[in-house]
Amino acid sequence: MKGEFQLSNLKSKKTWLIAVIATVVILIVSITMLGCKTETSVEPATTTAAATTEAPETTAAKVEETKAMEKFETTELFIVGSDTMLEVSQALVEEFLSLYPDQNLNVPITGGGSGTGIAGLLDGTAYLANSSRPIKDSEIQAGKDSGLDITEVVVAYDGISVVVNKDNPVEELTIAQISQLFTGEISNWKEVGGNDAAVVIASRDSSSGTFVFFRE
Repeated sequence: MKGEFQLSNLKSKKTWLIAVIATVVILIVSITMLGCKTETSVEPATTTAAATTEAPETTAAKVEETKAMEKFETTELFIVGSDTMLEVSQALVEEFLSLYPDQNLNVPITGGGSGTGIAGLLDGTAYLANSSRPIKDSEIQAGKDSGLDITEVVVAYDGISVVVNKDNPVEELTIAQISQLFTGEISNWKEVGGNDAAVVIASRDSSSGTFVFFRE
């Protein structure tokens, strides 16, 4: 029936209903570029006699100087935010570090929720914020007020499931009913054709981007 969702239950973990697709993003402050290094250029040797007779030691010294100049300006990069993104971030960081084995880089990653990550981005304690919800206009404005130019990059899509206990006879709900269940407007399952039992909601905490996205 249009406007209704079939609810899965805990009998089969593989049949959980994907009710909402949440955007998983990385938020970057433009003034701190991930992987940004000092750009250098080496002028080509001229074809003069002086150039062709340059000592090998001098050439080697220039090469080493160029390598030294390519060291990252920032060697510690703090990533904070969505718990949903933790494992993804760890995999991305491992790959990033493998590309620069000679660099002295430290990239600590912590969770705490999307709201925590965005707050860290705004107060300067994080260079990147992981979020399982889009950044709000008010947060973008707060960044601008602090002189920050925040860029949002979508890296994945996260499925959000709505499930009921295996003993719950309710098999389908409208979007409106799901909203009423999660806002507390419906507090007893009998109101949606179920048993005479109180509705107990289990979900993420309020700092979670997944929670905020789902509620909105």
